[in-house]
Amino acid sequence: MIRTKKGWIWGLIFICVLALVPGILRGEEVRYANPAYGISFPILEDMILYTPEHPGPFTFAEGNIFIAVNKWKPNELIMLNRSAVADEVDLDYLKSQMEEQGLPQPGYHKVSVGYTAIGEHQRKRAVEHIFNLQGQAPRTMRYVCFIQKGQGLTFVCTSNTDRFREINKEFFEPFFRSIKFE
Repeated sequence: MIRTKKGWIWGLIFICVLALVPGILRGEEVRYANPAYGISFPILEDMILYTPEHPGPFTFAEGNIFIAVNKWKPNELIMLNRSAVADEVDLDYLKSQMEEQGLPQPGYHKVSVGYTAIGEHQRKRAVEHIFNLQGQAPRTMRYVCFIQKGQGLTFVCTSNTDRFREINKEFFEPFFRSIKFE
């Protein structure tokens, strides 16, 4: 085998590039972390993450924490917002109100309301409300409300109604199982 200086130089450059780019050799995941709310999660392969600091095409209102968009279907997304729920008693009250009254919104149709558990070990208690919104582009929404560090937070998941089951299984559920609460 003949070795040339040129081959060694290219090899050295290649090794330096791999060493400088974090995680390439180790397969490390890229995580979003918000210490103020004690929440983190991996940015999944099929996800684009927008924040108030990096809003992309979105306008963030006060109380919006992030928007995670399915990069293959941009109208399928997960938002995290602060909510008025302050403690576990409020969470129980919210559930009872959603069961009894639902939402006063045109085209609203309740699918389900109940308790669920989210997080990497599925230990974070939450209230889940799934409903359809009828209109020109029917949508299915999944609200997941919980308390973290004394603050009420709500995940809002949205998808076209005809794709909700598939997106719930492939995008929303993996996301909910990947969250770490600190």
